[in-house]
Amino acid sequence: MPDVSSDIPISEAAAGRAQRLLEDVHARRARSAAGPLFVELSANNFCNLRCAFCYGAGKPAPSELTPEQHEHLLDALLPGADVVIPSAGSEPFLGDLERTLAAVRRHGNRLLLITSGYYLTEEWCEVLAPFLYRLQISLDSHVGETYEELRAGSDFERVSRNLKTAARMLGERGLSHRLVVSAVATSRNFHELPAMVEEVRSWGAEVFLIQQLYEGNGKFSHLLLEHKYSQEQIEEGRAAIAEAAKRAGAEVMIASLPVRLHAYRGEGAAPVEWDPEHTRALLSELPGACYQAFEWMKVAPDGSVYPCCVAPEELRIGSALKGDPQKLYHARRWRALRKGFLKGKMPDVCERCTLRQQYVDWVK
Repeated sequence: MPDVSSDIPISEAAAGRAQRLLEDVHARRARSAAGPLFVELSANNFCNLRCAFCYGAGKPAPSELTPEQHEHLLDALLPGADVVIPSAGSEPFLGDLERTLAAVRRHGNRLLLITSGYYLTEEWCEVLAPFLYRLQISLDSHVGETYEELRAGSDFERVSRNLKTAARMLGERGLSHRLVVSAVATSRNFHELPAMVEEVRSWGAEVFLIQQLYEGNGKFSHLLLEHKYSQEQIEEGRAAIAEAAKRAGAEVMIASLPVRLHAYRGEGAAPVEWDPEHTRALLSELPGACYQAFEWMKVAPDGSVYPCCVAPEELRIGSALKGDPQKLYHARRWRALRKGFLKGKMPDVCERCTLRQQYVDWVK
């Protein structure tokens, strides 16, 4: 594992919750006295882009919490949590980020912000920097034509300018390792990724995440790597990305090519905390399990609660808009899911989950 940075440390309340959870897991208690350490919550599912591979590209119905509902959920769920993810497969700068940031200030959380970078101004970088667990900016190519083809509705010049600003400002604060440039590996851009790593490293970014494209609803099967490349070619491409990282002095995490996680560090690469210490400890305690079933609560903008970021309907727990949302973590259905993982059993939907398998391979 990469070294752990403590420049923006976990809060005392979250550390206490993490310790209680790990004690319960060690004792194989599904009825935990703890609560979620990751809270994924956005006021809406709005996005200004139409990405070629987005799982929501089928134009999901707009969904939005009222300001009062959003405020209530933030104040109910953030105390004791560690990382807040203002996302619903959406653009966080369109999801009342000001309200989320105010709640993060009140409750001592850290922010994991996943954004296209389109709205990321210098002013926002200044405001966000003290709270960042991670700032993840999506950039699938250093070639404007490719980027704008994959992320329809965006503007390469604007996003690249904003990314350079973020790299400079976080670098000046000793937070370069908190900026992650992510790319989705597709049949369209895979051949460009080694050069992208080297080029964007020259902009000041030091950390890269190359993600798997999930098959999803089949509408973008032509973008899957397997549509164009053999497994041997995929492995060669991965090696080329790794070599580019080493040449550039960058750290690159390659996820799921085809199903595994690989970390490559260039000379002088910054220390990166890919997962909090409590998550790594839980994965070590329960190899093969899904850490999210124990640590993660996703609240969709319609109030639906799920025990993971993938949020399959089979795992819907209930509604956060009815009663105390914290109690849903202790609901019978969620406890049964945790109990299964503690006994080495899981639902079919979890067995098939590529994200869970990534973490199994990473722990190995």
